[in-house]
Amino acid sequence: MAGGKWTVKRISVGFSQYEVEILEEFYKKYGREKTDVIRELVRNLKDS
Repeated sequence: MAGGKWTVKRISVGFSQYEVEILEEFYKKYGREKTDVIRELVRNLKDS
C-alpha cells in the first residue's frame, strides 16, 4: 500500500493438511507470523 490508509478485510481460506504442514514448517523455520507470510504471498501475485 503506497502511503495510504487501509482497511482490514477478513477472509477464510481452507487449506489441506499437507498445505498446513508446509506453512507451519515455514513459520517455524523463519520465525514469521502466519498472517505476514500469507500477505506477502498475496502481494507477490501482483508482481507475477
